[in-house]
Amino acid sequence: MIKPPCSERGSSTLEFCLLATFLAQMLGGFILVCAFMMAHLWIHHQGQEALICLAEGQRPSVCEAQLRQQIHQVLPFGQVKNVRLSSQRRHWRVSFQWELTSKWHLDFSRRLDRNLKASSI
Repeated sequence: MIKPPCSERGSSTLEFCLLATFLAQMLGGFILVCAFMMAHLWIHHQGQEALICLAEGQRPSVCEAQLRQQIHQVLPFGQVKNVRLSSQRRHWRVSFQWELTSKWHLDFSRRLDRNLKASSI
C-alpha cells in the first residue's frame, strides 16, 4: 500500500471544509432571497386586501387595523409605517411602507378606480 507524502495529508478534509462553507453560504443566500420574495408578495397581497376593504365601504381606520394585523401576523420582525388610506370620489387609494431596518424597506402604493364592477375586484 502506497501512502501519500506527508504534505498531501488532510488535503481532502480541507477541500471538503471549503466546499461545505461555500455550499452553506449559497444555501443561506437562497433562503434569504426566498424570504424577501415572500415578504414582498405578502405585502402586496395585503395592500390589495386593504383596497378591497375600502371598496366594500369599511372605514379607513378598520382597513388600516386589518392591514397592520395581517402583515404583522406573517412578518413580525418589520414595521408598517406611513399608512395612508383614502376613499375619494373617483377612486380608493392605499399606500404604506414596511420597514425591516432603517435602510431596507418596501413601499406599496395602489389605486383602484370606482368605476370598476365588483366582479373585477
